[in-house]
Amino acid sequence: MNELLQKIDLLNIVPAAIIGALLPPLLRFFYNFLRRNRRIEISGAWYSFNITDKDGKTQIASYKWLFHRSLVTGSLLARGTSLIDPQIAYKGTFYFNKEYFHLHGEGIKHDEHVTLIFRREYPYNEKNMIGAFLAFDYSKSPVSGIVVLSREASLSPDLLQTLRNSNIKFHLKSPVKIEVIPYEPNPDL
Repeated sequence: MNELLQKIDLLNIVPAAIIGALLPPLLRFFYNFLRRNRRIEISGAWYSFNITDKDGKTQIASYKWLFHRSLVTGSLLARGTSLIDPQIAYKGTFYFNKEYFHLHGEGIKHDEHVTLIFRREYPYNEKNMIGAFLAFDYSKSPVSGIVVLSREASLSPDLLQTLRNSNIKFHLKSPVKIEVIPYEPNPDL
């Protein structure tokens, strides 16, 4: 046994094992670092707008989202903050395939999940995308409807009207039955 240990050169084996274990993650990090500036059409700052209920009143919820590549995994990360209440913030991952952009976010300081889905048929420099969202409103009721993702911090009158007319709220009567209730028009909106 001693003869075998003498033949093993630990001073060469240990550093080689450490380098061998660290090399794949380091290569991945440098690969992601080099491609981090390669723009994806959704990279950068965006604003989302959707209808929600707060204190029994219909209002427009607006968020600022930042999308960027992770240096570690290479995936597209998202971070969103409410423009109405900065305590409401989300972090998540943005997925995409040939047809769709899909954002799944989780509340940072509150227990909530949000999903946004958009068709990927827009050109690279498109300023507005209309999609669907599924989340919870301020009363913790499930809500689904139209969401607008925009490069601009405010909406055009046409997109604002689209939001006013197109949202629905799910009211769960039991675990099996879902009742769809249209939002009541709010003249203050």
